Amino acid sequence: MATPLVSLGMYDAPPWSHHVDQFWTGLRRHFLAAGISDPPLSLERERPFLDAWLNPTLLFSQTCGLPLQLHLPGKVTVVGRPVYAVADTPPGDYRSVILARPGVLNGNGPIRLAINSQDSHSGFSALAAFVDGQGLKPRCGPLVVTGGHALSVKALRDDRADMAAVDNVTMALYDDHQPGHRDGLEVVGTTAPMASLPFITRPNHPDLPRIREALDRAFADSALSQTRAALLLDGWMPADFADYTAHKAQFDAYRSWF
Repeated sequence: MATPLVSLGMYDAPPWSHHVDQFWTGLRRHFLAAGISDPPLSLERERPFLDAWLNPTLLFSQTCGLPLQLHLPGKVTVVGRPVYAVADTPPGDYRSVILARPGVLNGNGPIRLAINSQDSHSGFSALAAFVDGQGLKPRCGPLVVTGGHALSVKALRDDRADMAAVDNVTMALYDDHQPGHRDGLEVVGTTAPMASLPFITRPNHPDLPRIREALDRAFADSALSQTRAALLLDGWMPADFADYTAHKAQFDAYRSWF
């Protein structure tokens, strides 16, 4: 029998990846205590995200709300959604922070928008909604696709783009673990809160109740308190596919920008 697959790549970056490993080690212990057999010792970090989410051995992962709606209907089960300790955000939600090079918002010149990917709510759809709401679309040229939030920030700092939207959990993690990562940039706005990035498993997984039991145990485990704090994990809450329909509706309103 193939070893089950677990990946937690949505908020996994070198400055704090050791904390992600520590969290999985603790959560794995609670998977075993809940009666889930043979959870993997280590996280999957080599496969592309979509390949991992669609893998028939998927036990546990985290995806984004927009890819969930665009690529995964009927192909995964939503386990729940995390609660993050981030400011000015309702429990179980997240939002984007709009970063810009100094003076861009109040200037008259063209605006180069950096996005992490075309199927990102926090990096594309939320940014498009902000730009549209500010009446800035006529100033915007072709999108600069960077491949990641941190790479979008780097594109701004390197003067290859003028404005980007960064998931506020990602921003807070970098603020904590890599201070100075956005030096020289301005926060010019925030976007509306949306349901946070969901935990998922494969469809009809027989251990779904045990996975949720293990999450309850992990978030109550005092031995994991420092690890959870380092990852801004404050809890989790039930969720289902329907909680993410707003992500697709916003994307559909702006997909013509490509």
